[in-house]
Amino acid sequence: MLSYPSGELTTYRIDGTKHKDFSDDRELAILIRDRLELHHFICGWNSKGFDIPFLNTRLTHQGERRIRSILHLDPMYCYRGWHGIKPRNSKLATVAEFWNLDDRKQQVDGQVWVKAQGGNKDALNTLASRCESDAILLAKIVNRTFEADLVNNIGRYP
Repeated sequence: MLSYPSGELTTYRIDGTKHKDFSDDRELAILIRDRLELHHFICGWNSKGFDIPFLNTRLTHQGERRIRSILHLDPMYCYRGWHGIKPRNSKLATVAEFWNLDDRKQQVDGQVWVKAQGGNKDALNTLASRCESDAILLAKIVNRTFEADLVNNIGRYP
C-alpha cells in the first residue's frame, strides 16, 4: 500500500506473520484491513471487482469484521469509455502505456505464483516487488486520471 501524500510504502507478507501455514491468512487480512482503515480515502485498480471483495471474503471466512465503508475510487472504470477515454482495454499495463509512463507493469511468470504458494522466498520477494511497483504505478495513473478530469464522483465502498 502506498500512502499519499507521504509516499510511505507498506508491504505485508504471509511469511512476515507468525502463521507460516499459508492457509491461515487471518493475521494478514486483519493487517491489511486495519491499514486501509487508517486512511480517509482509498483507491486500487480493480479493487471494487477483486481486492476488496477478496479481502472481505477472507475476513468473513476467518470470523473477522469486514472492512468498513470508506471513500473509494477504482480508476479502472475511468478507462472503459464511460468518460470518453477508452484505450485498447482497461488493464493497468495498457493504461500506463496509454499515458506513456516510464514505469510499466511488471510481468511475472506463472511459475512464480506456484512457487510462492509453496513458500519459496525468492518467489515471494518477486511478488512483493511486483505489488510495490503496481502501487507506485497506480499512484502515477491516479494523478493523470485526476488531471484529465476523468473522475466524476467518489463514493463509499463497500
